[in-house]
Amino acid sequence: MQEKVPTNLRLTLLGPFRFGTGDTEIPISAAKQKALLALLALAPEGRLPNERIMALLWSDRADPQARDSLKHALADLRTRLYGVGTKLLNTERGTVDLDLEQIAVDAREFEDHLAAGTAEDLRHAVAQSAGELLDGLAIRDAAFEDWLRDEREAWLERKRTAGRRLLALMRDMNDETGALAAAKALLAIDPLSADAVRAIMQGLADGGDRIAALRCYTTYAERLRAELDVEPDADTAALAESLRSRRETPSGADARRIPHTGSARPSIAVLPFRNLNGKADEDYLAEGIAEDIVTALSQYRWFFVIARNSSFLYRDRRDDLRGIAAELGVRYILDGSVRRSGSHVRVTGELVEPETGIQVWGGRYDRNLSDIFALQEEIARRVVGAIEPEILRGESQRAAAKPSVNLDAYDCHMRGVWYHNRQNLTEDFDKSIEWQKKAVELDPMLARASMIMSRSIYARALHGFSQNLDQDRRDLLEAATRAVSLEDRDSYAHYAMCLAHLMDQQPAAAVLEAERATELAANFALGQNALGWSRVFVGKFAEAIAPIETAMRLSPVDPVGYFFRAAIGLAHYHLGNYEEAERHAQRGYSSKPRYFNMLVLLAAQGQLNRTAETVTLAAQARASRPKDHVRYWQLLFPYAESAHRDHFVEGMARAGYAPDSEM
Repeated sequence: MQEKVPTNLRLTLLGPFRFGTGDTEIPISAAKQKALLALLALAPEGRLPNERIMALLWSDRADPQARDSLKHALADLRTRLYGVGTKLLNTERGTVDLDLEQIAVDAREFEDHLAAGTAEDLRHAVAQSAGELLDGLAIRDAAFEDWLRDEREAWLERKRTAGRRLLALMRDMNDETGALAAAKALLAIDPLSADAVRAIMQGLADGGDRIAALRCYTTYAERLRAELDVEPDADTAALAESLRSRRETPSGADARRIPHTGSARPSIAVLPFRNLNGKADEDYLAEGIAEDIVTALSQYRWFFVIARNSSFLYRDRRDDLRGIAAELGVRYILDGSVRRSGSHVRVTGELVEPETGIQVWGGRYDRNLSDIFALQEEIARRVVGAIEPEILRGESQRAAAKPSVNLDAYDCHMRGVWYHNRQNLTEDFDKSIEWQKKAVELDPMLARASMIMSRSIYARALHGFSQNLDQDRRDLLEAATRAVSLEDRDSYAHYAMCLAHLMDQQPAAAVLEAERATELAANFALGQNALGWSRVFVGKFAEAIAPIETAMRLSPVDPVGYFFRAAIGLAHYHLGNYEEAERHAQRGYSSKPRYFNMLVLLAAQGQLNRTAETVTLAAQARASRPKDHVRYWQLLFPYAESAHRDHFVEGMARAGYAPDSEM
């Protein structure tokens, strides 16, 4: 989390670029200088290699000219920044650093609030969501344009996530006033959010202003027709009709508690995406994207995916999603559209729970149509990577909200998942394990209960909460073995087996299991991270980086993103990229200060001779050592080669810390 800034120097990136102190703006007119500050401010730890900056801002120039342009841009910026801060821009060892301790950056504050996830933090995050990233900034460089397009897309999804989470939290708290305010904020972020519109309509109607509720619906319907040439979904239209005829409808909180009458196992149908161009000869692109999504979703075995031959029959009945869900027996429906304009394509998607009318996820992707098949594959990967965690989050929250009596095996399992995903206290992992044990008792064939039990045991140990590491090692191996024996084609089961082999000090076997997990589901972020993490311990450091980067792209706001950072930081450490290692490890430690990412950060800073930082950090490491820290070091960092272990220890020793010492 960005530390509190002692000055009033502030950089605004969400909206038009602004840099200044209080009401006084520092004049920076050159677009590339603004872009340079933005690139540094958004980079982890405010640092970027010179080559990366030149590749984004001067990609059309030869290396000497690009370096000269960067040199002049930095010189001019330093002149303009003179007197407002002490060495705000620093250059050394081929990198440029922006001192983030002297500057408050709105985008970084947003990320901190979103990660914290409390009602107050989410309100702050939503309040910062008004403007587009670097609104109005235009630079004629293809590389920067591509970067900015992707960043704007990612930031828009972060803003939507903040709005959806705040609305869900207000509903869970039965705060009707807060829910109405959150829905209005979400609608400002995403004007096409059906979930926000329904919440606003219901809130206004419950407050006695039925006319305003219907006016909200009319405005929404007109916007849909103007922008997408479609009508409101069936649930929103039904709510409007009920308000017109003054019929009672369930309030937001009550509607979410309508019991599901189908199978406990979550299920999804993907409808053929709509071709908004209206040209029949372009239907292939819309249907191709939907087919790729069906194929990718089918790789996840913990929920059921309706075959395309069945779901595609409903191409002309999408106005009745609730009826489609009832006929197909599914809990979720993914619908979307494709609009093509020349070489440009816009793909939108929406995951809804028709029974309650809640929009679980929504996304929009703008791409150039250079390779149709590559486009279809990329969009499918992005959509699946985004919605799978949201389905999991929704299912665990659904189970957690149920009364504790008469829970079936699946409910017990999902309630445990809810605790596991909290990732905060030892009690979270303990309760997750307890609920998974209950699930196994009720249904010994439920492989996912054994899988989550494995993950919680490993996480409890990795976080330093284990009271008996060797017993946890045995229990983990037993649970993971049971999961794989029950579901050999489940990517999550092989992921659990990878963790079991790591803690059993068998890193080569762990690599094979991680490879199997990613073969079964290439879009499985946890599996990709496990592949990189396990490769570190067999000495394949360079090969470890790509899968971890893939994991971070697939799940940019993952609850265990701090683990991704520790893993890639350790890989860079062993490659001798100590500054990169420090950057990633610091990001992970700031997000979740735990013993394991503390060790990676200590080693990197030790090699970089960061004496001032390591004195404090080493003291914190000694104070937060796990119960059996010597055994922890052996089981949680299972290097195959002692030389690699020694290299890691060397860095920590330089920082004044020994992980395997009794002192």
